[in-house]
Amino acid sequence: MQDHKKLCYLVNDMKSGAVSNLLFILLDGKEREKYQIFIINLSSEKDTAVSIFNHLQIPIISLNATKSSLIKESVFVFRTIRQIKPDIVHTHMGRANIFGGTICKLAGCHISVCTHHTIYNGYPFLTKIGFNLFQRYIDYSIYVSKTVQKSFMPYSHSHIAGCVVYNGVNTNIIFNIIMDTKREKYESILNIDSSNFIIATIGRLIYPKNHIYSLEIIEQISKVHPSIRFLIIGDGPLRSEILNQIEEKKMTNIVRYLGFRSDIIPILKIVDIVLNPSIWEGFSITMLETMAAGKVFIGSDIPQYREAIKSGSNGYLFGLKDIKSFISIIDNLIKNKMMREKISIQARKTVSEKFNSRLMRMEYFKIYHDLFSSKYNR
Repeated sequence: MQDHKKLCYLVNDMKSGAVSNLLFILLDGKEREKYQIFIINLSSEKDTAVSIFNHLQIPIISLNATKSSLIKESVFVFRTIRQIKPDIVHTHMGRANIFGGTICKLAGCHISVCTHHTIYNGYPFLTKIGFNLFQRYIDYSIYVSKTVQKSFMPYSHSHIAGCVVYNGVNTNIIFNIIMDTKREKYESILNIDSSNFIIATIGRLIYPKNHIYSLEIIEQISKVHPSIRFLIIGDGPLRSEILNQIEEKKMTNIVRYLGFRSDIIPILKIVDIVLNPSIWEGFSITMLETMAAGKVFIGSDIPQYREAIKSGSNGYLFGLKDIKSFISIIDNLIKNKMMREKISIQARKTVSEKFNSRLMRMEYFKIYHDLFSSKYNR
């Protein structure tokens, strides 16, 4: 292993969400065999996504730091990087992106890369200030969509190179899991049957995911189609508020709250539609997984979704002020199986050709190779 280049990922947390999903897909391939991989998790070893990395045999160093202890956190990271001595430090999100490049240089690592997973205005005010102050220490920026890249351009230093690398998913594995999963298993677990039409929303329970709006849509459509069932898959800080809304709207017979799940792809076996009317996104892995599974994705008409979905061809997008269109298309899809199948074919084709995990891994590891070569082989 001493001849392998050392690649260290620095992340805010290992909770369920975009970063942990991307890292798992990125590192679950042969491209990483040339590298010795480490992950520094600023948060807790109890984070929900830590366990899914076990079979990859990648060491995760959890620092159990808090947002209120930035100086202590920085010292922990500095010492850990000095101990690991990585050739490349690659940061993801928030605090990790703010301080990663600076600490990387102070600790003796010569190459720092950061990936931006959401739009610039999606970050809190203090995070944006921190980014503006410390971004000069970043060598290369990766953006998960053109929309994210465009949002950072007015605030980025001109010397920082960068590119867009779209998130990707393993279309073959997803298809095989869907085919092998027994529908009856999840019907039994979730207390539903084959007569129910299943709609799901998947993602962390945070403000941008717009779960309350989803509940309003489901409340209206259930008046016309009382046999629908709505799965909420994910966890997060808005859990209590969302569960209270379900109680207040008297929707407990319709809604199934599943919390964090590591078996999202098998669950998609029983799902007909995924409804994610987000206020903003980076580039949704949930959207890609849904499309690869051959399910209909319905989202808000935001630029990030438009980079993958042509509404009416491989999914549907509507403005957030147009709740009637959300309700109308769901009504039509419930009634028309052929309509769903047509979307399914095009959705799979789109992901297979443009957003598969093999392409994503190739692009990321080419960036590492090129940065390393330009730094040490001049």
